[in-house]
Amino acid sequence: MKTAACITAILIATAFTLPMLYGQEDQPLEPLMAVKGEVFLQDDFEEPHELDREVWQQRQHTRWTIADGVLTGLPSTQEYQEQREAETGKRNSGSIPRLRILGTPRNYIIQFDFKIDGGHERHPGAFFEFGHHKTRLNFGPSGVKLTADHGEEILFESEDFVVEPGQWYSVIAEIFEDQVLIRFKDGPTMYGRSEHVGDERIDFSITGPPRGQCQMDNLSVWEVQEQLNPQWEEAREQLRS
Repeated sequence: MKTAACITAILIATAFTLPMLYGQEDQPLEPLMAVKGEVFLQDDFEEPHELDREVWQQRQHTRWTIADGVLTGLPSTQEYQEQREAETGKRNSGSIPRLRILGTPRNYIIQFDFKIDGGHERHPGAFFEFGHHKTRLNFGPSGVKLTADHGEEILFESEDFVVEPGQWYSVIAEIFEDQVLIRFKDGPTMYGRSEHVGDERIDFSITGPPRGQCQMDNLSVWEVQEQLNPQWEEAREQLRS
């Protein structure tokens, strides 16, 4: 794999001197690189409703429902999995809950809470994805890894931060041209730059653990303004230091 294909792919942890780099306990995460524009999608899932098929794609017959104030994703039915496995082997059988938000802008900010539970670790495991196989954040018992170009280009990896099953996490991600910035509240900041970031299809996807479940809450997606945050260059220098 290409581990240093881009000079600006930064490997960083959690300690920075610039206050806005932290996801502080008493403050919500705010964008650092991009500037919010119009709201593209927003849902707190407080009221049960059907997911709009023009916005949400429940991939591979996995089952996503809104109940108890959260969106929960489960694998496809056992019958469907057996049918697909008989036809194609275990490939794309729906054993991994997958959900895609369709038609996201070219550049955007997405913020949400999520929790994974159950299942087991197996490639590709649980992840967020920006564009199909273009930019992906994998997470599990072995840590986190941010990659581009079908996993060939490593932008960030760390064994120090583990997404624990059964625990809620808040995250904000920013996509702007060839840059990606992902920040966890009380967790790591991950930044990378690559020609493959946001290349071609840029729909956002979330995937749970194999044969497990994935939950999402407090989702917001914004378009972004043409100009970056004036403080971004200063913040990026802090990431480099």
